[in-house]
Amino acid sequence: MAHDVFISHSTLDKPAADAVCHGLEARGVRCWMAPRDQIAGKAYGHQITEAIRDARVMVLIFSENVNNSQAVLNEINLAAAANVTIVPFRMAKVEFNSELNYYLGRTHWLDAFPPPLGPHIDALAATIRRNLPEPASDTATIPPVAARSTPASAPTPHPPPHRNNYMPLAIVGVVLTFVLIVVLIGVLGSRPPSPAAEQATNTIAAAVANAIQAGAKDDVQPPAPPPAAVNAPSSEDQQATDQDDDQAGSNAVGASNAPPPPHRGFFDRILHRSDQRHGADR
Repeated sequence: MAHDVFISHSTLDKPAADAVCHGLEARGVRCWMAPRDQIAGKAYGHQITEAIRDARVMVLIFSENVNNSQAVLNEINLAAAANVTIVPFRMAKVEFNSELNYYLGRTHWLDAFPPPLGPHIDALAATIRRNLPEPASDTATIPPVAARSTPASAPTPHPPPHRNNYMPLAIVGVVLTFVLIVVLIGVLGSRPPSPAAEQATNTIAAAVANAIQAGAKDDVQPPAPPPAAVNAPSSEDQQATDQDDDQAGSNAVGASNAPPPPHRGFFDRILHRSDQRHGADR
């Protein structure tokens, strides 16, 4: 049986040794004591030697009888050789003899008097526990898991701001305008051009130029603020304007056969050539 304490005593002090042994075991200290723990059939000296070497602490029940016991002196010698801690527990106020003083002269002891014995056994059990090694932990220490470095996720790229690209619409407008001009040229080639047709052609050409210029600009630029409100013209102004338009129409008819001025646009030159062909056919 595994034990922590070997109790050494004289056979004459057996009642005191039994009381100490039971008191320590009641407090959770495992003890080995002869003849209680001896096994029949094995050598007495061998069992004593092994029990002392396997113990952590030796408790010496000391009295005058121990000074006269050769067997106890042999046990003290074995404990000193095995480096076992010896704790003298004095049952009476007695001095060590010369041989015990050689081993225990500088060792601190505990007294088992005055009665009662219980508080002295408590002090003895506390002293024994201080001389026992710390119990090994049942659960192995698990090293902390190293923190895994999580790569920082790349920031989600934000989609570029929506850009309203009007360039395809401008191209489609140019194509449609070109088709319309071709149709107008064919129509004007068969009949005299009118000021209204010429004015419509110029308006379409200006609109196409404006669309192309607007599509080339940055699409994300904010739209231009609306023009300031213009006061409606009076009836007299409107009549003067109508007269000016009629005069301008008459001038345009008279100047249809004249060569186009250098500052006129591409579409105006096309209309002028068409008018010349129409006059030649007539």
